[in-house]
Amino acid sequence: MAKVFFVGEVTERKVAELVSVLDRLNSEHKALQSIYLYINSPGGDMDSAQAAYWAIKSSPIPVIAVNISTVASVAAVMFCGAAERAAFPNTYFILKPASVTLPEMSMQPVHFELSRELLKSYNEVFESVYRECTSLSADEISAVIESEDNRLLVRASEAREKGIISSEMREIVVSPLSYTILDREDLDVRFRSRD
Repeated sequence: MAKVFFVGEVTERKVAELVSVLDRLNSEHKALQSIYLYINSPGGDMDSAQAAYWAIKSSPIPVIAVNISTVASVAAVMFCGAAERAAFPNTYFILKPASVTLPEMSMQPVHFELSRELLKSYNEVFESVYRECTSLSADEISAVIESEDNRLLVRASEAREKGIISSEMREIVVSPLSYTILDREDLDVRFRSRD
């Protein structure tokens, strides 16, 4: 088995690194039975999270996503791409609606329309993932994505009954293959191999 730590915001750079790590493991270590992906993330960029979701879901070697502290917002999209999902005790998930940040500009009607369309599109992603990755009812999911006031904070102890995870973990696996993907630009993906 191999393990990957994904810590911090979901960004284009970090997801590109994650895709590279998954490709490397799948091409150079085909005998692996599983890849443990430990996630601690407050969320970030929805487009990057969708790319991570599909890379994780498409991995020939099954990915087991593990919430190691916090999986919030778009990090939940990434988390839900895994073949299996788990969490450590006292961790939590935050399910919420999308938000859009536009660059500073003078606002014109077209910008409001663009924001509205982006929000609608991103909330459709959340709705689809929450349907796939939870046992929440359609009404509960609609409530979550319609208002920030209805965000759900789901503790690990509740996550199994809500269908988010299938098991709890109490230790990090020991593996000769270990990668870490961090926010800091000066720390690239770290690879260690113990032979």
